[in-house]
Formats: sequence, C-alpha cells, structure tokens
Amino acid sequence: MRTDIINIDPETSGGVPLFAGSRVPLANLFDYLNSGTKILQDFCEDYPTVDPQQLREFLLLAKRTFSNPDVVRGVEA
Repeated sequence: MRTDIINIDPETSGGVPLFAGSRVPLANLFDYLNSGTKILQDFCEDYPTVDPQQLREFLLLAKRTFSNPDVVRGVEA
C-alpha cells in the first residue's frame, strides 16, 4: 500500500486510518462530502442519472470500508 496516502498506526489514534502526515481520519472526508456540500450538488447536476440518495449511500459504504484498518491494509496501490 502507498504509505504516502494512508497511515495506520496503533500508536496514533488507536489505529484509525488517517491521511498520511496528518491526524485527520479518512472517515472525516466522507462525513464532509456527505454533509451536502457544493461538490455533491455539482456532481448530481453533472450526472443527473445518479440519484442523490444513491450517492449518499455510496459515501456511507466507502466510509465504513476505509474506516476499517484491516480493509485499508489490504488495499494495494
């Protein structure tokens, strides 16, 4: 796995996957995106066949996936 993107260290934040070089959990990005920011509005306008609820559910799935240290360790770049 590329260690310049994601860091998982049991000594830092209990092993929660973080953006490398920071103490920001990956899950925070998904929370931010799922909060109804302009980015999601723009995406839905550009791709009207994607239902906004479908997009929110995808973000929740991605958050659960990338918040799991075991799953992230298995991702290869």
